[in-house]
Amino acid sequence: MLQANLTANDALYTQRADFIKIREVSLTYTLPTEWSSRFRADRVAVTLAAHNLGFLWKPWYKGLDPEVTFNGINTTSADGGTFGWVRADYFTLPMLRRLTMAVDVSF
Repeated sequence: MLQANLTANDALYTQRADFIKIREVSLTYTLPTEWSSRFRADRVAVTLAAHNLGFLWKPWYKGLDPEVTFNGINTTSADGGTFGWVRADYFTLPMLRRLTMAVDVSF
């Protein structure tokens, strides 16, 4: 059973969280055969990837990241137990931005 505490007006703290996020971007470049032959390789490719770059569109949400927290809280009551969801955006950090590079060498 899902349960909400109706004693407080949580509409004051609720925001629309529509967003468009740049989550994954990658670019691969294959070196010309003249360059890869210098390494005695048939093919050399370099890939750059970026993760969680940022938002293209987040007009209404004032927090850092709408995907930050989504915690389930299991509470027990006299009727045998209930389960509630809590969504809170405080004391949290946004998802980490990562940049990675890979080199693929084929001999």
